[in-house]
Amino acid sequence: HYAGSNGYTALLAKYGSDTFDLVSVQLYETWSYINCKIRSLGNPPKQLREFVRSYTTPFWMDFSNITKLGIDIPPEDWHVHISPSQLLVGFSFGAGGSGKSIYIAPTDLGEALHGDDLPKENWPRGAFFWNLDLDGNRPVNGTAFNTSFASGFNDIFHTRV
Repeated sequence: HYAGSNGYTALLAKYGSDTFDLVSVQLYETWSYINCKIRSLGNPPKQLREFVRSYTTPFWMDFSNITKLGIDIPPEDWHVHISPSQLLVGFSFGAGGSGKSIYIAPTDLGEALHGDDLPKENWPRGAFFWNLDLDGNRPVNGTAFNTSFASGFNDIFHTRV
């Protein structure tokens, strides 16, 4: 949870996760932790399932090394919890094959969530992507393959009829 999440996690710890309706995590940030895991270990559905579990299971974070934020967080508040109903997971089309930003197919998310060991009540609230104008119109990760995140996520979460 240290790769790019300390600042926001400090706010969750300081003010309580109940303060926030939604917590969005962008898997497509440059050289994200999940990018490295998938590139080294493969199996995107398994890595996504572990990601969802890791963010929706209370975790401990040492905030003593982020004093520059100016937020005093006593050690008893170093436990952070994000409920599945708050979690939004962000995706992108990748970075043209450079490897800096990962493309993860909506079907991989569907497979991750529909696994036997992740009950529906532990699913994230939803998914989002960058950016709508590119959906279905841009090849992913420098390939000739196009995808539609909107319809792919709807197939999983059934947000539209």
